[in-house]
Amino acid sequence: PNWNTIYFDTSSGITGTGFPNGTRSSPVDNITDARAIAVARNIEKIHVHGSITLNDNFDGFSFESDNPLHGSITLNNQSIANCSFNKLSITGQANGNAQYRDCRMQACTDLSGGMVNSRLTDNISIKAGATCHAKNVSTAGVTPINIDMSGTGTSFQGVPLNGQITIKNLEHSSSWIIIIGTNNIILDSSITAGTVFVAGGGNLTDNSTSITNLVNNLTADQTWDILKTSHTTTDTYGKIVADTEIKADDAAVFALSK
Repeated sequence: PNWNTIYFDTSSGITGTGFPNGTRSSPVDNITDARAIAVARNIEKIHVHGSITLNDNFDGFSFESDNPLHGSITLNNQSIANCSFNKLSITGQANGNAQYRDCRMQACTDLSGGMVNSRLTDNISIKAGATCHAKNVSTAGVTPINIDMSGTGTSFQGVPLNGQITIKNLEHSSSWIIIIGTNNIILDSSITAGTVFVAGGGNLTDNSTSITNLVNNLTADQTWDILKTSHTTTDTYGKIVADTEIKADDAAVFALSK
């Protein structure tokens, strides 16, 4: 029989590689059997219900679940070059460029590749010398999530990336990070070099020791650092606020003069 997905289920799966194990109606309960069936039948997609810890080379595989709360994968420093992960909770040390879509990114290290429509729920680090992209990604809660740039030659781009973020360990002039979105961003004192470009809405706190190039185009910082007398365009929010404050000042002066 032919099918294109191996099914894994921690709670209801069974052991063994003989047919029909690995089908929707008879999922396997361990990743070793799931991989063996996949390799034997030239199948590269594994559907996950429950928790998996990778224990072998899974280059080129696709992992998926129905919901990040129903399926989780610990990467465990196994090779995942050109893998895709969809609707899963992800944790552990990555090893290779991979794509994470609609995932719940927990404590992950050495990430490279890309995250799309995902959520950061714990600190992450980018693999030294690698590039990682994030599109439509947000952080969870009010505590800042650390993005650790791992030192030398590392690049990260978040467009848009929204939430509370602390950038750490940007340490080389060739390293760069771009974040566009609605953010409160902290540059940690561990930053000693590199380029940081931020834009969108929010605020930037610069605690860096040194930085090669900082471009801050966050709207909140730009807006609230401009003198109210600089807002002169009719019907803009800045002009209305400025005029309101001027009228209030005039009223206060009039009241004192009486």
